[in-house]
Amino acid sequence: MNQTSPRMKRRFRLPCLFFLTVFLTLAGLPVLFAQQFNWKMEVAKLVPGGQAESLPFGRVIRAGNDDTVELRLATNSSCYCYAIIRGSGGEIAVLNNSPLAAGAGRSWRVKLESPPGSETIYVVMAASRQDNLEKVIREYRENSNVKNADAVYHEVLKIQAEGMSGKERPPEASLSGATVRGEFEVEYYDSDRYVKTVTIRH
Repeated sequence: MNQTSPRMKRRFRLPCLFFLTVFLTLAGLPVLFAQQFNWKMEVAKLVPGGQAESLPFGRVIRAGNDDTVELRLATNSSCYCYAIIRGSGGEIAVLNNSPLAAGAGRSWRVKLESPPGSETIYVVMAASRQDNLEKVIREYRENSNVKNADAVYHEVLKIQAEGMSGKERPPEASLSGATVRGEFEVEYYDSDRYVKTVTIRH
């Protein structure tokens, strides 16, 4: 009966550990790539003819009363998307408070009406659910008083103040391909949570 010497066992064990390590590393690569979270955003103004003019939103957007502005989002991985608009008087409206599937796009239209003023859109994109934000949004929907509106607003500011290490990639091709002049889509990456603010003055 053949017996393997302790030295042979050690030599056999080392290659096995090496190949096991390589296998586990390669098996984990798809998971690492899947965790990379980036998303794109574009703001456009609807113009006659059913087309849209892509707008730069790194600064205050100037628009007129009765203009319609469209916010467009797209993401490469499943995430949680919160979009809130706040008017000059402190009133708010929740545009979105739900998950966004990988590869999906979503858009919202905002009709600018008198009196003149400013509207600020806060977009919170996160790889994980934002429990506190969802809680105050739920309370606001149950009772849309000033106190609950302020609670939503301050929770968004709190998330924003906590710091975001993400980066912005310069504008590339438009999400819709329907812009009539200028393409200002911006990509956000290297952060699992990001708050983007868009201010419209009309």
